[in-house]
Amino acid sequence: MLPLHRRVLVVSSLARIQPEGIALALVLWCAERDVPRLAGLLLAATTFPQLVTGPLMGRALDRAARPATTAALAAGLSAAACACLVVADLRPGPSIVAAAVLAVSTPVLTGGLSSLVMGWSEDHAGLAAWDSTGYNAAGLAAPVMVTVAALWRPPVAIAALGVASLAVVIALVAVGVPRQPGPEPADRHPARVRDALATIVGSPSLRAVTIGTTLLSAGLGGLELALAAAVTARGLPVERAGVLVTVIAVGALAGSIALTRRSIPLPAATMTLVAVGATGLTVIALAVSPWWAMVALAAVLGLLDAPLLVGTYRARTEASPPAVRAGVFTLAASAKLGAGSLGALAVATIVAHGSATAGLVLIGATALLGATLAASQHINPDTEAHTS
Repeated sequence: MLPLHRRVLVVSSLARIQPEGIALALVLWCAERDVPRLAGLLLAATTFPQLVTGPLMGRALDRAARPATTAALAAGLSAAACACLVVADLRPGPSIVAAAVLAVSTPVLTGGLSSLVMGWSEDHAGLAAWDSTGYNAAGLAAPVMVTVAALWRPPVAIAALGVASLAVVIALVAVGVPRQPGPEPADRHPARVRDALATIVGSPSLRAVTIGTTLLSAGLGGLELALAAAVTARGLPVERAGVLVTVIAVGALAGSIALTRRSIPLPAATMTLVAVGATGLTVIALAVSPWWAMVALAAVLGLLDAPLLVGTYRARTEASPPAVRAGVFTLAASAKLGAGSLGALAVATIVAHGSATAGLVLIGATALLGATLAASQHINPDTEAHTS
């Protein structure tokens, strides 16, 4: 059996390839067909329903006797949805329906899986760092896979993401995932979605982190669209957007690996909010930079993702009891993804009117707003109830 950190790395990385690659794959495919507005609709279809499906899947994980089996089923559903997208061939109706199916599986493969991983040992900082590394390894592999496949045919990229989801099913069985207990037999009424919501609302750190990361995601939901428009406005091929996404992923992976060796001496929520604000400033700088500077800023953007993820995972784990932890993770992840879908629609509208710079500025300003509102929650980690 693999050591724990390697099991975390394998499962986390494979599970995130489809969620990390689907947006870029859809953007490049729609760009090839010259239907950018359809890209915004498809991105919204894959994310907005998660406002409902995410909390429901989180509750299912909290109640499951074998959460890893539930995660494997979600991965299989993700693979099936990717296959349906390829078959639909960008026909709006069927494509939107197929994209919406991903909204059921994605919360489990992102926030839900992280909640499972964080229960595999008491070393929450170490688990968060390794889970973040797996997440960002996928963040690197996915855009490379998508960009290379899209040079041949964009539908091939969608199919490759589906194959990666199938690999998750195999990994969850093969690497020996620690079994987690489900609800005790005497517990006839397991935690509900509103219990997870009450936990977030009642915790200053969770409340602040959720506000900050949700508004950040509202902007970043349209990042691929904005980058594609920005490079096109500079007279460069649209595939350069894939280069920038890949550079972001390289920076994120490097940052995550660094955090597995040395932690940042900041409270979890503080680390998250500093990263949110710095991300906003970096995206605004991207809007007004030449190509060579865009590449350097993309690397910085990636580096900021590591403390953002690690701080978020730690804050959610330290401030939520085990009985509602999966619900807290998926509810917060769903809020982020739902906000991201609205951001994708907003950026798609701006891009459709030829305002590439305005798209990036809007993303950065939204992140700064999130950091400001979250900081107003007056986090005091020393008085936070640590229930993990």
